[in-house]
Order: sequence, then structure tokens, then C-alpha cells
Amino acid sequence: KNLKSLNKKEICKLLGWDNKKKIITIYAHTFLDGNYVQGWRAFRDNFEWLKMTLDFAKNNKQYNYLIRTHPMDKFYTTNKIDSRKMVTSYCKNAGHMKLYPPNLSAGSSFEITDIGITSHGTASSEFIMFGKPCVSAGRTSWGDIVQNLKPITKYEYFQKLKNAYKLKPPSKLLQKKMFAYFF
Repeated sequence: KNLKSLNKKEICKLLGWDNKKKIITIYAHTFLDGNYVQGWRAFRDNFEWLKMTLDFAKNNKQYNYLIRTHPMDKFYTTNKIDSRKMVTSYCKNAGHMKLYPPNLSAGSSFEITDIGITSHGTASSEFIMFGKPCVSAGRTSWGDIVQNLKPITKYEYFQKLKNAYKLKPPSKLLQKKMFAYFF
């Protein structure tokens, strides 16, 4: 009830961003859970993926980046590395990188984001259903449906990020397949 719903223009005003730039949202994973659940992945683990993705984002100022930490992180109190602190340190001196506001609804994410990034999470399927591109760096349970969106190597992953403006929205057929998969 206390969460805000914002559109792209409103979030850009709130964060001091140029609303003509594309917004890429990075969906971080917990460091302790689900590292090898789906098998194949371009990165060794969730930590390596997030660190290298944040390094890339920090040096790529053609986009605005929202970084959304995983909602389960608050339950992993024994984890010595806090993803929220890690993300905050990256955002500190980078005006084009911001932590996802805690009072912003999850649903707003699809309204304000042009392109999603995940290692292997459900965000890729949700973006497809909403008709937006998402780059995934690892195998997902629905990967056979969206084979062409899945990079195979770190190099290909970063090439997709570098050229994110060229990513096309998923086809209507792919959207229907994803809805059917989840139904």
C-alpha cells in the first residue's frame, strides 16, 4: 500500500536523469541461493556476474542504470557480502547508476525500464511477457523458448549490453509462448 507507481518521466525527474536515455534495470541475485540451479551460465557465480555487470555499467554512460537487489537478500543475514552495500558503493559517484528506490513498486519496473538484465532469473521471462528485451547470462527453465536471447560467453553477454539500443522487443508469438509457459 505504501509503494509508489511511477512512469519513466517521473523516475527520471526523481533521480535527476535525462529521460531521453534508455533505462536498463539490473536485477541482482542473492549471492547464496540459486547459483547453480539451472546449470549452464556465462559467469562463475552470482557475485562475479553482478560485479562484472556493475563494472561495465559504471563505464558505460550512454544508459541510465537502475539496480534492483533481490528481495530475499534481507533474509540472508549471515552473508558476509551485502549486495545492497556493494551496489551502493558503485552508485556513489556514478550519476547514471542508482539503487532501485525501496518505496517504488515492483510493477513500476516494467513501466520505466527499457531493457532488463539478469544472470538467470525470472526477470527475463517477465520482460518477454511485457514485450521488452532482456539480456540473460545463464540458462533458465524457459531458455528453450527464448534461445536467441541467451548469450553463450561473457564476451557475447557484454556485446549485447554494449549494443543494448539495438535489442528488439520480443515478438507477439514469443510473448504468447511465455504466457502459455507460465500458465
